[in-house]
Amino acid sequence: MNLEEALKVADEAVFNKTGEYLTDIQKLILQESWNKKTYEEIAKQEYKSFQHIKNEGNGLWKLLTDALSEKVNKSNFRSALERHKRRLHQSEENSVLPTLSVSPTSNPEKAIDSLVEEVRKKVKSSYEERYGIIKVLGMRESVKLESVYKVFCLVVQKTFWSLKLKKQ
Repeated sequence: MNLEEALKVADEAVFNKTGEYLTDIQKLILQESWNKKTYEEIAKQEYKSFQHIKNEGNGLWKLLTDALSEKVNKSNFRSALERHKRRLHQSEENSVLPTLSVSPTSNPEKAIDSLVEEVRKKVKSSYEERYGIIKVLGMRESVKLESVYKVFCLVVQKTFWSLKLKKQ
């Protein structure tokens, strides 16, 4: 991971946690810490007080600790950002779902059935083998995946048919 990637990962992680991006001073501290500069060197370079840079740095590491869900400090932030990037990459690979492509001449029912089956396989391999049931947000009880598939099928079919009717 290079400095540019590290800044991007940190900025996105903080935004996802707080809804705000890193400030200029936080980016500067991250950048200069990446280049192994001390707070004193950063303070002299930026014509700021040492205490101000130290306070901002401590705030940055606390912010990154919350955003990355692991203890982050000036000496371990590189490896913490690298681990976070790896975790994101793994979760993206695991969450890739198939897309529905229907040409005007294809059978829409077959296309929907194909999509549902692909989603079923993906969800089953990700969750059902581990847990057998899943918890649906907002529901008090866990539900079998079969119920989720049925609801999903209805939603896809209704959405598809309403779009088809609007085009005609």
